[in-house]
Order: sequence, then structure tokens, then C-alpha cells
Amino acid sequence: MSTLIAEQLFSFCPRCGAHAFGWRYQRLFVCASCDFHYYVNAGAAGGVIIVDDRGRILLTRRSIDPSKGRLDLPGGFVEFGETAEDAIRREVREELNITLGDLDYLCSFPNRYAHKGVLYDTLDLIFVGRVHNLEGMRTMDEVEEIVFVAPTDVNFCELAFPSIRKALELYTARAAGNKPRAGASTS
Repeated sequence: MSTLIAEQLFSFCPRCGAHAFGWRYQRLFVCASCDFHYYVNAGAAGGVIIVDDRGRILLTRRSIDPSKGRLDLPGGFVEFGETAEDAIRREVREELNITLGDLDYLCSFPNRYAHKGVLYDTLDLIFVGRVHNLEGMRTMDEVEEIVFVAPTDVNFCELAFPSIRKALELYTARAAGNKPRAGASTS
């Protein structure tokens, strides 16, 4: 199955139904019949770097596509009406059966997420989280395995998404005493 991008998905106007709904430029659809404008924006997603009492980072191995079998941070898409923090707490409960404590914002990076033949542009908001109790933690929704790794031992080539790699590069650099800027472009 080929992956579709936004400009390939829609041809009918959601307002008037005319088959005159076209991609104008840079994330904008315009209906030639009724002049309805629709902007395609990034979807919000959140991830969390959880560190245990030994300083190891909790990573999850994905049990679903995209990037099935690769390492990821716990997290997922922000639902309507949720804050990024609420979404991360919900996702951690769903994926790991644990409750997060405080969350501190770290950074954000754009990402592209291919799901069921559609390529979604996302903005991944990454936080550092605390867990007071790991008892009861187990793999649940969308998680094949839980992996703890020292910041110096993160295998960046095994990570599922570029945004997660960039966030962990930032976090591990700061953990090593360097102070790179959050959100700074990294290759």
C-alpha cells in the first residue's frame, strides 16, 4: 500500500460537496466553487522520558506499525479537549499501567507519522516525567517490551522516529552536562 499525503486525500469540498476542492499551496485546500478554505495543520502528540531511580531511561518497543519492533518513548496523540500533559498521563496508563507524577517540558520537534496508508504531520511535545512507583508496570496497549537503558547507552539508530531521536539526543547531552538549546534544529 502506498502512503498518501494530504493533497492526495481530498477532492470534494466539505462545505458544498463540489468536486472542485484543490490543493492551493503550503497546507491549504480551496474550493473553486464556494471559496471554502481549509488548512491542514500538524497533529499534536506527546512523549515522555521517564527516568528510574538508577538514572536509566524507560523506552518501549513498539508492537504496532509504524516502526513495529523499534524503540520509542511512552506517549501518543493528544485527544480533543486534552492538554499534552493529560494525554501523556493517559497514554502511560494505557501503555504501561503506571501513574506519572510531575512532568517538565523538554522540547518539541516535528515528525511524520505514516498510519494505515496516510502520512500525518505531527508536532511531538516531549516532557521528562517522574514515576513514584513502578510496581504493577507491564506491557499493555501497543507495547511489546519495556527497556531500561542508561543515557550513555541509548542506541539512537534503533529509535522509531526522528523526533524521538532528537529529543533523546537533547536529554542525554544535558544529562552529560552539556546545555544544547531545546528545539534547536538537529540533523
